[in-house]
Amino acid sequence: MDKIQSRGRLIAGVSYDIPGMGYKNPKTGRIEGFEADLARAMAQALLGDSDRVDLHQVTDEGRIEALQRDQVDVVISQLTITPARAREVDFTTPYYVTHEAILVPCDSDIKQFEDLKGKRIAVTAGSVSGIRMRAALPSLPGATLVVTPLSSGNLEAIEKGDADAASNDMINLTLLRKGAADPDRY
Repeated sequence: MDKIQSRGRLIAGVSYDIPGMGYKNPKTGRIEGFEADLARAMAQALLGDSDRVDLHQVTDEGRIEALQRDQVDVVISQLTITPARAREVDFTTPYYVTHEAILVPCDSDIKQFEDLKGKRIAVTAGSVSGIRMRAALPSLPGATLVVTPLSSGNLEAIEKGDADAASNDMINLTLLRKGAADPDRY
């Protein structure tokens, strides 16, 4: 706290690729969404001014490292609390609770988890979804993971035909679907 207050700015790590959550608006260049708003509210509470925050893009894979290297003061980027992660960083009270979900095109033959056998599943590098799906692969013969650097890459992999499904937090998939060029396709 002393460092933040003496600097006069909060440095927050946020996502830049999920509309509605943490997103860099290509038209304005402004970082928008719930998590960016939460970072601004923290700056208001800590420093008396919501504009006294620097928003830095973090990826799922680099969030904890950014904290450990003091590149950011706080990460507000859907960091699922796990026992392993809790040994590395401190967590606040959760600000959002969601579940794991699978996104597929409407015309897909994937209707339940078992239908992922033999399919290509997009996951985000460094995400809990990636960890969970990697652990599930033995029960899904022939399934493979398509690892993308950002959550938005999950949807892009399906759109390009590189993946049959995407596994991510339901809120991420819902917002990515909503922001897609053809949301009714999913």
